[in-house]
Amino acid sequence: MVGIFALLDFNPVTLMILGVLAILLFGDRLPEMARSLGKSWMEFKKGLRGIQEELHSAIDDVTSSVSSSVSTPAITDQSPYTTEDHEEATAPKFEPPPAETAAKPLDHEAKAQTTGESDPKASPAESERKAETVAG
Repeated sequence: MVGIFALLDFNPVTLMILGVLAILLFGDRLPEMARSLGKSWMEFKKGLRGIQEELHSAIDDVTSSVSSSVSTPAITDQSPYTTEDHEEATAPKFEPPPAETAAKPLDHEAKAQTTGESDPKASPAESERKAETVAG
């Protein structure tokens, strides 16, 4: 299978092989075969050209009939909308949040102040001072 498809690659070697095969098969009739092949090719191209011309003429007829039936409005320089009708688009101003005046206590400090418990990370002197202020 690969050998057959290898002939479809038209490199110089393949063309020489096809030429030798054509001479062996057709021999003296080769000029007649080439002439008839050329005539067939020209007839095929004429047929295609005729079909293309028919399609182009049909398309031209349709577009001309559509353009004549549809009237286009006159374009004027006056627009019904003016710039006074619309406000200019602006982005809202960014206002940063107000700065907090007092620093928030950490969660374990807030818990210690409300329950009277000492902070496990605090030194013993700090724990005693906090206990006195809560008890005091």
